[in-house]
Amino acid sequence: MTILDITYRAYRLPFVGRFSTAHGMLSAREGAILTLTTTQGIIGLGEIAPFPGMSKETLTEALHALNTFIPRLHNLTLENALTVLERERETLPPSTLCGIEMALLDALERTFVENRFIDSSSRKNTQSIAVNAVIGARTTSDAIHAAVQVKDNGFSCVKLKVGVCDSVSQEIARIAAVRDALGSDIALRLDANEGWTFEEAHTVLLECAPFNIQYIEQPLPAHHIEGMRRLRKMVPMAVAADEAVRDIQSARLL
Repeated sequence: MTILDITYRAYRLPFVGRFSTAHGMLSAREGAILTLTTTQGIIGLGEIAPFPGMSKETLTEALHALNTFIPRLHNLTLENALTVLERERETLPPSTLCGIEMALLDALERTFVENRFIDSSSRKNTQSIAVNAVIGARTTSDAIHAAVQVKDNGFSCVKLKVGVCDSVSQEIARIAAVRDALGSDIALRLDANEGWTFEEAHTVLLECAPFNIQYIEQPLPAHHIEGMRRLRKMVPMAVAADEAVRDIQSARLL
């Protein structure tokens, strides 16, 4: 069994409202869904979706790399295609690499099930996957309004984008207001998207200790690994990495 074809369909999903992060404002999400087809009729799906302001490549650049690379995978087995992809890991844009690898692994897993190498009856038939809501509203009043909507819609966990205010005091007040609107039963996570200095992060997180913050995601710039390590020991909530995890090497470093 070999790869017969790889196609993709681009998408653009407009947001209901503008979405703020420390990297800027977004009004839509763009990407492409990959469909890999094998000679056995197995389908594998993947997605390419570089994030504006965070990913080093644009969607146009990622798809150009995909179109250039696809012919090299035709007529290869899934295993051989993964080997070729691994050799090109440093040359492909990360989002392109991710999308192709996702499609290959999806097709490989479906092949194992089809050929009964995996007992499909032992797999859980998941009807739904729990997700957290995300609040990206910049002003405190808009964030409160979003929090009320989230609560009314039955979410049990919320991620609040931070690092978007003009001062530390405004940042703390916005977090406090969202926690108050959510109540104490809904888990609250923060995501700064590299938006704080060490001093800002330290001050905000200590002041927010009473708000039962589940964790803070990427409070400092991605390269500030030592600062992340120090901060983790000085604040009462867990510290998570996001932009700092770019590849296997950076993950191992963390």
